[in-house]
Amino acid sequence: MIQISIVLLFFFLLFFYLRDKQLYNPIFIFVGFWTLILFLSSLNLFDMYAPSNFAYFIVLLSLVSFILGVLITRHVLYTSTFTFMKRKTQSKVVTSFRMNTRLFNFLLVLLLIYNISNAIWVVSLLTKGYSLDLIRLFYFNPSYASIIGADLPTLFGNIRILKFIEVYFNLPMQYILTAYLSFNIFSKNRNNKHIFLIILIILTSTLYTGGRVILYILGVELFISLLITRKTLRKRTVLIFASGVIIIVTLLYLLSIYRNSAVEYNVLRSIYIYFTGGVTHMSILLENNLMDYNSNFGLNLISGFVQPIFMVLENIGINISPRFLADSNNLLIYVSETSQIGENISFNAFTTMFFAIYLELGLIGLFFVPMVFGMISYNIYSKIIRNKLERDIVLYLLLIQGIITSMIRWQFMIVSYAMAFYFIKILYSKTHKKDQR
Repeated sequence: MIQISIVLLFFFLLFFYLRDKQLYNPIFIFVGFWTLILFLSSLNLFDMYAPSNFAYFIVLLSLVSFILGVLITRHVLYTSTFTFMKRKTQSKVVTSFRMNTRLFNFLLVLLLIYNISNAIWVVSLLTKGYSLDLIRLFYFNPSYASIIGADLPTLFGNIRILKFIEVYFNLPMQYILTAYLSFNIFSKNRNNKHIFLIILIILTSTLYTGGRVILYILGVELFISLLITRKTLRKRTVLIFASGVIIIVTLLYLLSIYRNSAVEYNVLRSIYIYFTGGVTHMSILLENNLMDYNSNFGLNLISGFVQPIFMVLENIGINISPRFLADSNNLLIYVSETSQIGENISFNAFTTMFFAIYLELGLIGLFFVPMVFGMISYNIYSKIIRNKLERDIVLYLLLIQGIITSMIRWQFMIVSYAMAFYFIKILYSKTHKKDQR
């Protein structure tokens, strides 16, 4: 079944590309990404267990739902509102978005201070003989550092403060910065100071966290930004892009080697497991009936947006803790437990975006949630096609982050990812001006 489905998806993508001619269309990115994952998963390489047919069905149903969401928005909702939009245009008032540059610069300075201080701490640990993999363990569990005698960064010795800064400030801003940097590099009005500072922030943060995801995201976003702006690019800019890709690939490889210095490391095996392991892991968890999970009728799927609100209420003395927030955290903890997804393959955390949707809303949710996601994605994409405003491109690239990391989980459950959308709302303000044409 899965082989036939993959062939059909491939021909659908080919037909859609010949019709639309845009590789950064949300259908092409989402469906193309998952067609590749399904193809690789079906090969069962490196002794990985084969996912069940039901797990494959869950993915395929979600892909069809996403496609329907885009097509409905494109051919039904967008067409029906065309007359209204045309009438708005005739009013000769153009809506745009302006970045609060002073606030953005201030946040960049704070991020730079924070990440450089952490990078200095990492270098000091490396000189003492700690491995990068062990330092990454400190990042996810700071209490472990104090247990083995590795002092936390002096500026942020309080574990609670350290976690708060990471979840509510550092990570959300870095998701925005990778998107902003990717577009700004190819922009005619690029800000070289911003580019330099953001690259420095990303590099120091990567050293601190030992993570590769942010570099992977940056590489994909650079490619998408290249596609968006390719008609206005010069050869020099394309060379800059090529150099950037080479540097990112090199850094990813070096990080992988250093993090796995104690074992024989196979790059292809690691990449394969990283992208396809979530499908097998989801299959195994579904077969195990996943504890006694209590559905919260979809609220868990937006817990990343809701949790910051209750955090603010708690800090002003209003202690309200809804059950679904606890259930959401328990789910993330549960899937973090190690499972065997193949011969000598231990795996955790990655369960694909479809797993949480299915647990919350069943097959009905798998039909409607990706459809809504497709509608939102195409709505922002259509704005880029019309105007190419910086704010819309950053927002679209942020959604693409959710797509290209969907083999991990449904990202809107994660506070740091959801917070990025709040920061965009704060950083960009809507402006209106008369059309001079």
